[in-house]
Order: sequence, then C-alpha cells, then structure tokens
Amino acid sequence: MKEDFFDRLLTKELHATIPDFTFTLTPIIKPKSGVSRILNSISDELRQEEHEWATEARKRWDEDLSLLDAFYSEVDELPESYHIEKEALKEQYEPRISLEIVNGGIIYLS
Repeated sequence: MKEDFFDRLLTKELHATIPDFTFTLTPIIKPKSGVSRILNSISDELRQEEHEWATEARKRWDEDLSLLDAFYSEVDELPESYHIEKEALKEQYEPRISLEIVNGGIIYLS
C-alpha cells in the first residue's frame, strides 16, 4: 500500500476514458482480494502500535469491578442488577478496535 496515495493522484493528469492504442489487462488484484489485503495491512500496522490505552482501560475496568463487587459483598445471592452492571462495565471498558470501510474505489494507472 502507498501512503498519501490521494495526494499522489492529485499530481497526475487523469482522464475518464482510456487513450487510443491502450489495451486493458485483466486486473491482477481482484476487489475482494484488495479489500483483504487492506484489512491485513491495517491489522499488521495496529499490532505494531503501542497499546498502553488498552492496559489502562483494563486497569480502570478492574477498579470499577472491585467497587461493584464491594457494593454487593454482603449479599448472599447476587441479583440480576449485578450481572447487568458487570456486563455494562465490560462493554464500557473492554478494549477493542473495529475497522469499517467507508469509501473505496478501483483506480487503474498506466
């Protein structure tokens, strides 16, 4: 993948039609394979990043879970509200990264 690809495209003179005496080739990379390559590239890049924010989120999650457990410590049988609050804490603090393709295109350059 090329960084700042759009900026590079701005320096090119692009046309909507194929020039005369130009022949098309079957694409080497199909759209489905291209999307897979993009997601793999982004995933690899994310694995190399620092994840201190995730460690801090887990720490805050443990602290709030300890507080929740302390609040219900004197109860013999935990009520449904405990489990709901515990799940809400998980939803709030569990580190996660989601990827979503917002826009895309296929550009053939010669």
